[in-house]
Amino acid sequence: MGNNGASEYTEYPQKDIVYSYDREKNSKKHSNIITQDYLNYIGKLETKLPNAINNISYTQGVKVNLLAKGQDTAVKFGTTAIPGEMRMPGGNNAYWQEIPDNNEFILSLYDLIGNGSRMPKGKSEVVLVVDKYNSIDKAFFDKLGITDKTEDYKTTDFVGKTILKVIPNDDYYLKNGDLFNAVDPTGYEKLYDSDTGTKLTITGILRPKKDQSSSYLSPGIAYTTALTASVVEDAQKSEIASTQKDSNKDVLLGTPLDNKAKDNALIMLGADTTPTGINIYPTDYESKDKIKEYLDKFNSGKADDDQLIYSDMAETISSITGKLLDTVTYVLTGFAAISLVVSTIMIGIITYVSVIERTKEIGILRSVGARKKDISRVFNAETLIIGFAAGILGVGLSYLMQIPINAVISNLAGISGLANLNPLHAAVLVVGSMLLTLIAGSIPSRMAAKKDPVVALRSE
Repeated sequence: MGNNGASEYTEYPQKDIVYSYDREKNSKKHSNIITQDYLNYIGKLETKLPNAINNISYTQGVKVNLLAKGQDTAVKFGTTAIPGEMRMPGGNNAYWQEIPDNNEFILSLYDLIGNGSRMPKGKSEVVLVVDKYNSIDKAFFDKLGITDKTEDYKTTDFVGKTILKVIPNDDYYLKNGDLFNAVDPTGYEKLYDSDTGTKLTITGILRPKKDQSSSYLSPGIAYTTALTASVVEDAQKSEIASTQKDSNKDVLLGTPLDNKAKDNALIMLGADTTPTGINIYPTDYESKDKIKEYLDKFNSGKADDDQLIYSDMAETISSITGKLLDTVTYVLTGFAAISLVVSTIMIGIITYVSVIERTKEIGILRSVGARKKDISRVFNAETLIIGFAAGILGVGLSYLMQIPINAVISNLAGISGLANLNPLHAAVLVVGSMLLTLIAGSIPSRMAAKKDPVVALRSE
């Protein structure tokens, strides 16, 4: 029996057997290996494509030993995402993120609120990020050790306050024989009050601007790239990192490590400073396409295993919304097509009734010398006038409806000018309306032209 997934097995077997299979054996996975050459290539991006990039950030896998003292007791502030919590792609529920050095870019998206608020400078300063309601989830305050029942705080309770501290590896991990143990929670208070480590001061509070439909930062604490560099440098020199580098066992658990597990351990402890991810933020969609072309050039001519594959979050979201919009468009197009068919039939019926009611007039016109095509032209002209009037009325109503529609969308989604009818498209709609009515009236007009003038004159 092969291990080609569960499809090789019989559903609901009667035997008292539990099978083991490797679900990844025949699945294709790609792991990006970020090399120094690639980092150098990314480093040239801003030079090669000036004005195309708002920011480039590098994700480090090193674990940050962070303590918080929001009230009387020091607690551990976890810097990894909380399992099980739902979040949007690109979101962060760890309440701990790096802020780019480009203050101009950040201040174009956020406002500083509260007296004395300013952007952080250096490794020992951070900012607090709130949402548009000036709120943060209660879980964030729990991580800070703030456990009282207060539901609202003043900005002065945070701005200028020092309630976080980064602890170096050598102080956080204590050697015990061949293994290392993380400091016990009972020792957090002593570590927080010690002279070692980096205390972090909140220098300001950031809130998204009113005209921003999405956020670059998630609510929580945002630290500087200088702190990242300091943590990486300290971790790389620590005893636990050096020991792990020379050992094939986990220095925290004592269990054997394969190559992949050891690489992950070295990254977590700071022995390997290679970034685990790179985030590039373009200025606009046109710049995004240029950046993708630049990244694709690096993979040109390389084997599949040596290529670095990126994810385009904007394109992914656009693809999802595009499919939804396409579905809505197809449904609306179907309704519009039904309406056009019904209206075409109705115009044909109205024209036919007009021909029946004006049979004697047709006989008079024919008796004074009007040709068959002249009779046909009379009714065709009438249908064209009807189509023109209907088209002008429909386009006029569309332009009037733009005003309330744009007002509602602007209030609900913050997007202005979404409903907009191009004058060229309006002209096409009017012409289309005239063509449809002309087609609908063509059969009745031919019937009118073929009527015998003698018979037509006798009709009442």
